[in-house]
Amino acid sequence: MPGDAFFQANPFETGVGHFWGISETRPYMTARYKLVDTLMKNFGGQGGHVDAVQTALDHLLDMLRLCRGDNMGVRDVAPAMFVRLGKDQAAYDFLKWYETTGAEEDYDWGNTELGFLNLKGADVLEPLGDMWSTGYLGFSHAVVVLLLKVRVLLDLQAIQNATRVLHDTVPPEIIQLVRDQLVGSVVGSRSDILNSGPDKIATLIQSIKGQVKQLYKTTNNYNDHFWKWMLKDPAYAIAARPEAYSAKTEEEAFLVIGYTYYAWAETPGAIDMIKSLRKAI
Repeated sequence: MPGDAFFQANPFETGVGHFWGISETRPYMTARYKLVDTLMKNFGGQGGHVDAVQTALDHLLDMLRLCRGDNMGVRDVAPAMFVRLGKDQAAYDFLKWYETTGAEEDYDWGNTELGFLNLKGADVLEPLGDMWSTGYLGFSHAVVVLLLKVRVLLDLQAIQNATRVLHDTVPPEIIQLVRDQLVGSVVGSRSDILNSGPDKIATLIQSIKGQVKQLYKTTNNYNDHFWKWMLKDPAYAIAARPEAYSAKTEEEAFLVIGYTYYAWAETPGAIDMIKSLRKAI
């Protein structure tokens, strides 16, 4: 595309990082998101094609590369896709970057020399501290962080149960092999956890349970429509697809359910854990 006094030639080279600021690129970005939406509606439902989810995620990440300021809000859609692909560590790194560096008041979104989504290897089991709990809440992000913590908790409980059931029935090395096969990518990458004794696992379980409870309360207090619809009739919420919303409304809940439900549903035991927690609180 030729340039002129108001429009730079080839914005894919000259406009990377601030695409939306070049008004002529907006139809392209809108069309690209419609492609993602169409992929997910037709091929990305529960148990849908992994290739479709991966392709959709690749588009979203490239849209963020083109427009760091993310005027379209695609950062709210991407995290659950990481989880559906079994990329829990990448999901947490993405989420924590936005909660830390991306939340700094003086971060210059227009400066492409600054690091962007460059956090790697953050500790998924770490205490929450003030993250996703105080001040402005990135609601869709908090819901996925909660899911990541639930997935870790389910893995830790699986390790604990295997040890209890198999204790004194098979050699310890066989128990260890069984434990290794019961966990997902985050716990599976942590030899310090996989090789831990019962007391250490029990301590970790209590820690993550506390985090799950805290995040559930935070998300439920922020938008009390969300879990009601997530657990009662997610299909209705997903189909609603509101075009606009305000914070803490039913419309926001419907959108975030649409972004995150399949990741929850594809994690055996996750929704049941929230149902039990909801009854207990």
